[in-house]
Amino acid sequence: MVSRYVEVPGGHVAAADLRYPRSKSLSHFLFSKINPHAELVEVLRTPEGHEVVVFDVEVEVSQLRRHDIRPRERLAIIFREQELLHPEVLALREDFPYVPHLNPRDEEIPRSICLYEEDFDELRLTWTPAGFIERARWWLSETAKGTLHGEDQPLEPILLGDFPPLVLPSNFLQTVADTNSPQPLGIELRRSGSREVYVAQPSTPATAFAAIAVTSPPHVHGAIRSHPRNSKRLNEILKGVGLDLFDDLRKRLTEWQLSPVLLNAPPIIIVILPKQRKTGTEVERLELWAFLLLTTVGELGVGLGILERHGSSFGRVLGGTPDDRLLEGMTIYVLNPTFSLSRLGAATLSGTKPNPQRIAAIGVGALGSQVIESLVRTGFGIWTGIDSDVFLPHNAARHELTQHEVGRLKVEGMQIKLNALLDEIAMPSTLEANVLRPGLKETELHEALSNVETILDMSASLPVARKLAYYPDKRIRRCSVFLNPSGSDLVLLCEDKNRRARLDWLEFQYYRELVSNQALALHFEADANRIRYARSCRDLTSLVPQHLIAMHSGIASHALQQCLPRPDAVVRIWHSDSSMNVKAYAVETCPVVDLTIDRWRVCTDRVFARKLRKHRQAQLPRETGGVLIGNFDQENRVVYLADMLPSPPDSEEWPTLYVRGSQGLESAVKRVRERTDNQLQYIGEWHSHPDGYNTEPSGDDKTVFGWLAEHAARDSNPPVMAIAGEKDIRIFVGSIDNCALLKPEK
Repeated sequence: MVSRYVEVPGGHVAAADLRYPRSKSLSHFLFSKINPHAELVEVLRTPEGHEVVVFDVEVEVSQLRRHDIRPRERLAIIFREQELLHPEVLALREDFPYVPHLNPRDEEIPRSICLYEEDFDELRLTWTPAGFIERARWWLSETAKGTLHGEDQPLEPILLGDFPPLVLPSNFLQTVADTNSPQPLGIELRRSGSREVYVAQPSTPATAFAAIAVTSPPHVHGAIRSHPRNSKRLNEILKGVGLDLFDDLRKRLTEWQLSPVLLNAPPIIIVILPKQRKTGTEVERLELWAFLLLTTVGELGVGLGILERHGSSFGRVLGGTPDDRLLEGMTIYVLNPTFSLSRLGAATLSGTKPNPQRIAAIGVGALGSQVIESLVRTGFGIWTGIDSDVFLPHNAARHELTQHEVGRLKVEGMQIKLNALLDEIAMPSTLEANVLRPGLKETELHEALSNVETILDMSASLPVARKLAYYPDKRIRRCSVFLNPSGSDLVLLCEDKNRRARLDWLEFQYYRELVSNQALALHFEADANRIRYARSCRDLTSLVPQHLIAMHSGIASHALQQCLPRPDAVVRIWHSDSSMNVKAYAVETCPVVDLTIDRWRVCTDRVFARKLRKHRQAQLPRETGGVLIGNFDQENRVVYLADMLPSPPDSEEWPTLYVRGSQGLESAVKRVRERTDNQLQYIGEWHSHPDGYNTEPSGDDKTVFGWLAEHAARDSNPPVMAIAGEKDIRIFVGSIDNCALLKPEK
């Protein structure tokens, strides 16, 4: 059966003329025929400037197949400028079947196949031509069998006791101290069942109730020993400590603009009593009493002799005198003053000290929302929230927001909630932005991240964490908090204040712990518990119960309060079991060592170097070796050199010769990959030179490197080799001529 193909618009270009890194690397990979199951057909550039690589792939299909996928299919991958979105992959056969996992497009043919569920921001960190080709072959093969599509996924087309509380602003006393004649404070009455609470409304004028603050001269404590029953008796008591309440009130009512609303509001007299232990000593504290007069401000003015009633209104009186009968008839209702929760109050109630550190929180999802709220409730942090997600119904299962916020940006909803927790602003600003693709908000994002002391990443996004390691201001500390896929483990990565242990390298120190710590062997256990909340193939959310989010958010908030005021780097893992027992593992941290080799940045540390030298020393006078463990960041051209595996037992070790064996090596590398979710893997080879010899490569070393280069090319990665000597470790990347020295610790 002859296949007919759709032509892709565009003109032919030479592979050497391609501009985009991924189109260039893919065409080179296909042209080199490293993968015998893929063949380059042509390279095009569309009128829009997109670059297209057309290729044929061989597909493993059986004679009986559910969908008509042929043993040989022609595909085209379209790379767009800046490569910020998934490259589009088209099946060019004219009669390519309609199958699950196709992307909708303007034209049905050629069909656009959906190769990946991952966001491209995550995928591009590890995207390689070799991996792409094999992914395409796998997709076609699974589609042919009808096993690609998940069974649960719809088909696409897609108080003082008995007195009512009076809640005052936390800065009330300071405001009174700073003002000669404070204006009345608006108070509203809130009733719930049989309970009453009077709450100050600082931003509104006196309406339902008008609170008037008066301050007595300093006095020895114990001025008010009984509850005054009326305003005249209250004035008599206060005169005993040097305060003529009525005189004070007459002055104020004379000075204020008396609106009808104020005149008809019941007054609440707040008495501030500075207390001394002995006469003439310093004031130790302020005692507050509050009295609700069962009258109005206007009637109080009449009783004080400065106002006169005219029907339903009041007019000023010159030369009037107080009416003792009226004043004695004004019954007093005692209130219990308390203050709104301030940052200091929240910290005091938590047994800590307030910390006004400015923190940018990236990601206010399930874990992030609960961590931030917990910290705000302890008086920790002044927050800037950064997130582009909208709150959807399924989020309410594990988020601080509720169904009332569905459709609202998460950062906006959290800002409202957090700022309502304290009477100080907890989250002054928010930014709706995708850190990876800020677009027109790049300047706003840069300003937001440059005006804080700490950047806290709770996005659970590997690409975000990698980007933040270098962006924007090198002085600003970065931290990351996240859960493992099952929600059983919490991870905290926190840079030191000098940022010598950078966030991306702390990530690899964390992976290294997963490999060596048997208790964490299942940290990245395969997570099949994912459910769909909508129809798209990417509409997946993890099945993690709220009790784990709540437990770990509490641990994380406490840990951040401990580590952020300190200068040291922190890597810590909290592992919980099915009985909710939690054990913390503190991971050794070490500053990153950056080496530049052949346009690659190699990141490693002294822990790695120490381990390599220890194994070398143990085998002297014989040479020894093994394999290097790490990963490649193709997007940023970084080689992460994190760990090593020692010499297999069937290796040949001689004083001047080493031949690495293979016994148990494949299973050891597999174990590393499984424990770290493929974030650590085999990346190269290492061996030692004996004492008295430098680390210059020998002829045999060059031969081994040639083999290594050929092997690495199959995965589109550079070859990496290390030689450990008496005085240094020489690391090679890309070519035997491209190397750098890792010196021993001083």
